[in-house]
Amino acid sequence: MGALVGLGFGLGCLLVWSAFSASPAPPAVRRPGRLERILAEAGMREVAPRSVLILCAGCGLLAVVLVLGLTRTATLAVVLGALAAGLPVVVVRGRARRRRREPGRGVAGGGGRPRVRRTRGDVVARRGRRPGGAGSGGAAPGVRRLRAGLPGLGTLR
Repeated sequence: MGALVGLGFGLGCLLVWSAFSASPAPPAVRRPGRLERILAEAGMREVAPRSVLILCAGCGLLAVVLVLGLTRTATLAVVLGALAAGLPVVVVRGRARRRRREPGRGVAGGGGRPRVRRTRGDVVARRGRRPGGAGSGGAAPGVRRLRAGLPGLGTLR
C-alpha cells in the first residue's frame, strides 16, 4: 500500500512540474471571417460580426411572431422568418457590392477605374459601320421602313 501511495505522489508531482515547465504554445493568428470581410468591404469595420448575427436572429424572430400572429400558420411563419433572418446580411453585401463598383472606394481605399461595359454596337462602330446598317442612321429595319413610308420622317434621327 505504501508503494502505491508513493507512486501516486510521484506521478502528481511530475504532472505539476510538467505543467509549469512546458513552454506555452504560440498564440494562433486569427484570420478575419467571411462576415468580417464583408463588413470591411461595406465600410462598416466598427460593426462587430456578432452584432450582425444578433440582428439577424432578431429580424427572424420578429418576422416569425408577426406572421404567426397574422396568419396562425406555423410553417409559413418559420419559412418567412428564415428569409427575414438573412435580410441584414443581404443589405451589408449589397452595400459592399456598391462600394466595390464606385471608383476610388473599396477595402483598401485605393483607386480603381470604373468598369466599361462594351456592347455589340461599340464593336460595330469601331469597324466603321453603324449598328443598323449602312446609311440607316442606326435605326432598326422596321423604323427604316416607317421613315421611308411616311413623308417628313426621313430626316429624323
